Amino acid sequence: MRASMLKARRIMPPMKNSKSDSRTIRHRKPPKRKKPIAPYLSRFTVLWVQGNGVAYDTRGFVAKAYSCGKLLGRAPFDSYGTARFSKIRTPTKSLINLQLLDDCGRVYRVSAVPPDLTAFVVIG
Repeated sequence: MRASMLKARRIMPPMKNSKSDSRTIRHRKPPKRKKPIAPYLSRFTVLWVQGNGVAYDTRGFVAKAYSCGKLLGRAPFDSYGTARFSKIRTPTKSLINLQLLDDCGRVYRVSAVPPDLTAFVVIG
């Protein structure tokens, strides 16, 4: 019987307050730090849709972003009308001039994108 008593795990009694009312002291967990809210789209994204909201089949099309005459980036469209610029972080900080081109280099649309955006939709 003595061997089984040695193997049993003993629990420690709770710490008591030094005052005479004998309350149990509970230790609080440190408060969790709030994580900063990050945008859902961390990179600038362009959508190209029809007037009714359905995306065009934009395989072979390219979007180019300019700011102050300088090329910021180039992003190919996928087949669902979405182009994601990997080098442009969001929200954008300055005015962006956007060009939408086909695979031959013909310009289809030119748009001015205002600052503080995460995504931009070109309709039509």
